[in-house]
Amino acid sequence: TRKSPSARSAAGAEASRQCAEERLTRPRPRTPSSRRARTASQVEPLEQVIDILVERLRAQHIKRLKEGACSIDTGVVYLDVLNNVERISDHCSNIAARLVGMEAGEDYDSHTLKNMMHHNPTKEYMLNYEQCRKDYLVPLEQLEA
Repeated sequence: TRKSPSARSAAGAEASRQCAEERLTRPRPRTPSSRRARTASQVEPLEQVIDILVERLRAQHIKRLKEGACSIDTGVVYLDVLNNVERISDHCSNIAARLVGMEAGEDYDSHTLKNMMHHNPTKEYMLNYEQCRKDYLVPLEQLEA
């Protein structure tokens, strides 16, 4: 049986949420600062993917609202959840960028560091981005198809 667009979107959002939760709550041993900075550098690619994911989920939801497939009341709550997910990922990114800067001994603000990461990505950054894209965006794309 074919799922409705809202059921597919909800399933995609739930699958992405579970993957992100597993990644963020996985127990990690205490690490020296250099390993913490390396772990922190993996946050920005995930944050970029979360931004794309939220944008797509928001667009799908607005389309469903226009089609009358869901109510305004639940729609507002869903959009609030998406906004909160995006804000949380932004805060995590700011904290991680600051950790990376502290490890490098630089006194950059988090926005400067993130701009440097985006405009001159390392191979590690791109590998992390592609892995996050595969983990979170590809399942959503498959549900949309």
